[in-house]
Amino acid sequence: MMDIDHFKKVNDSLGHQAGDRVIRSLSALIQRVSGRASDLPARVGGEEFCLLVCNETAGHIASLAESILTSAEAEVVKYRD
Repeated sequence: MMDIDHFKKVNDSLGHQAGDRVIRSLSALIQRVSGRASDLPARVGGEEFCLLVCNETAGHIASLAESILTSAEAEVVKYRD
């Protein structure tokens, strides 16, 4: 499970269209970083996501979670030019 920290601030200050762009961007990032067709990313609700990963060790899953976090921290989402 994961969520977007301070997501309400994005919606409140930039509007729901900007928030939707952030959600779509994170969804694509999770899919890209997981890299396996068998992994199932899903939006649980609001700004919460999960990633179902089968047949992997706890170590691999921890590494994958860290990769998602690192990638998300580096992600730039452009809303207005």
